[in-house]
Amino acid sequence: MHQAKPTLPSLLFTVLLAVGLPSSAFGQWVDPETPEGVLPDTGQTGWTLVFSDEFNGSSLNTSKWGIDVSTRSRAPRSDRGISDWWWVEENVSLDGSGNLVLDVTKQDSNTMYCGSISSDGLYEPKYGYLEARIQIGDSTKDTHTAFWLQGPNMQNADPADGTANDGAEVDIFESAWFGDYTKSVVHIDGYDADHRASTKQYATPGLHSGYHTFGLEWTPNSMKIYYDGVHKVTYTGIWVPQVAEWLWLSTGASFGDIGTFADEPVGWLTSAKVDYVRVWQYAGNPVAGPLLLVGGSLLNGDFNANPGGSVSFAETDYWYNTKGLQSQVATLADKSYDGSQNGSMTSIRGFGIDTGHSIVEGDCFDFSYVWKDDWNWVDASDQVTVSLFVTSDNTFTGTRTNLLVDHSGLRQVNDAYEAVAREAVYTAVAADAGKTLFAAIETTSGGFARIDNFVLSVNPPFKTWIASYGLDPGQQGLSDDPDGDGIPNGFEAWFGTHPGEFSTGITGVGGNGLNFTFNHPMSVNPPADLSASYLWSPDLIDWYAGDGVDGPAGGATVLFEVTITEQAAQVTGTPDTEMDQMFSRIALEGVQ
Repeated sequence: MHQAKPTLPSLLFTVLLAVGLPSSAFGQWVDPETPEGVLPDTGQTGWTLVFSDEFNGSSLNTSKWGIDVSTRSRAPRSDRGISDWWWVEENVSLDGSGNLVLDVTKQDSNTMYCGSISSDGLYEPKYGYLEARIQIGDSTKDTHTAFWLQGPNMQNADPADGTANDGAEVDIFESAWFGDYTKSVVHIDGYDADHRASTKQYATPGLHSGYHTFGLEWTPNSMKIYYDGVHKVTYTGIWVPQVAEWLWLSTGASFGDIGTFADEPVGWLTSAKVDYVRVWQYAGNPVAGPLLLVGGSLLNGDFNANPGGSVSFAETDYWYNTKGLQSQVATLADKSYDGSQNGSMTSIRGFGIDTGHSIVEGDCFDFSYVWKDDWNWVDASDQVTVSLFVTSDNTFTGTRTNLLVDHSGLRQVNDAYEAVAREAVYTAVAADAGKTLFAAIETTSGGFARIDNFVLSVNPPFKTWIASYGLDPGQQGLSDDPDGDGIPNGFEAWFGTHPGEFSTGITGVGGNGLNFTFNHPMSVNPPADLSASYLWSPDLIDWYAGDGVDGPAGGATVLFEVTITEQAAQVTGTPDTEMDQMFSRIALEGVQ
């Protein structure tokens, strides 16, 4: 089912001033020993380094970090013989070889001392890409290493609002387990009765040996967590902080797998080492979408997380069997699409997944996948179905309500993979808001089919984009212009510029009778409920679509062509006959 976009109000934009943004000075926060031009471990471009510490030298930079010292014991871990544990100053040092060292020591038979630093009150970023390169401490000694953020309101979350808007504890990772995995956790609304948390486990190959990078890409709409440059999990909706947070690096008494603390002698146990911490800000629109929910290694969208000849649902990360026992076969290595694992579906095997996405009204969803028929497939009737759904209690086992059921269509080529892609396949309504999105891939057949490379993404609406900037509620409409630069908010969103700061609009205007050219900024992917078109006029009175067809009776037509590069659009309007003058405007449509 495809939902048509509702009737939309229009904005017209004819002339924009070209005003350059002043450059910001980040020199006080960037370590001069950070390599010039360094980018996140993901390899993504478009980022500007705004903070870094390479931990060279012999002492901690106290303009960036404070050493945390406990005034009382932190939570005891009695299940492993730790009755009290403390952050102490002497367990924090630089080793002179470019590392921050966070020691863990056993002070007596049941007391652990650990090390911790934070940028509380010194450096507190809001949005950006945050990355640390860390060699964790030995988890088998009942300690965990953590890289996390903390918000100013977590200790005084009254009144609770059920969101991270006023701050959150964001645990990018905590190494509390012995296997090659870790967990991220977002805590909201303090630590008392109103406390809520969202925990996501993700694979971390080689975690317990050598250095690894841990990254957080934080925008107004999402937080994406990366391990060694690979996207692992995503938080959206109520779990995304909308205020500045400070950085935290620590070791602590573990709450995960039970280790050997009780049997260890008094003295040094282990150390975590941090090679660097770096923070980048994106040069353009902080909402660069669409937001990937499932795909590739993210939530095992490529089905490759658990290789093997025949792997059960119980052994497969993230996917559930919607049609039978978890002991049923989920993925196989044969008949693969790309040389790796693929999903195997039949009447007792269906693939379901919790995307972790909290739906916002206006969210617009896309998905794609490849599939092929297999044994006992009925060509005349059998199809693959993809369902997007919510449940009665936001758990996979709750009562299911389908938002969308989409059919692949009948097989076109026997025993060969075919691609299915659906854009703007469902737009969330008010009744969906706040619910967790689930997806299922199933078959109508008693025979078998194969599925691979499932990708699900969401493009957020304008109201989510504008709300993220913290503007006065009365200045958040499509036609409002809170920064007074002559560019209404709707166009700021479409351009990918900041609605609260002077922005560059149309530049490079020119023409020679044969064509008309101009440039403007362009969002990587504007909000889902915005669309724009280019219009032209011979006289600033009558306006026509730039489609090469529309024009005055018996007169000229104009075709607009757009080339988009690196968040900029170059627009060329070419008339079918030479003209003495031609004017252009952009018409924007959006939900208000």
